[in-house]
Amino acid sequence: MKGSNFTPAEEAIVQGGGAELARLLVGLVDLTVFYRTHPSAPLPDGRVLSIRVPDSAHTREERVGAVTAIAEALGVVPQWRHGVLYAAREFGSLLLECHYTPDFDAAQALRVAAKAEAEVRLEKSGAAA
Repeated sequence: MKGSNFTPAEEAIVQGGGAELARLLVGLVDLTVFYRTHPSAPLPDGRVLSIRVPDSAHTREERVGAVTAIAEALGVVPQWRHGVLYAAREFGSLLLECHYTPDFDAAQALRVAAKAEAEVRLEKSGAAA
């Protein structure tokens, strides 16, 4: 790309994967440089990079299909947990994920029930010790 403002490294990224991938990778490099030059800067609380379900997916089936396709692209199997369909893959301390929640109220109820069950199991294991 003659006349562009890209560095040779950025140029190679753009040629190999497109502008969106280039922006992501350059952003990660910039973030790395920032933290190396500002070691006292606070780290973000989250470690999740989210992939959006495409806006073109309108129905439940289309959204489930989109998450399933993203899971395949990530090399993982989509999983239902507490009423939410996840496609997630870890890269070191980062989690790249996409999810779809068809019914927020039902998912919340399932999360609350799972938390209560975990607390009961913890109490029982503590009493048995």
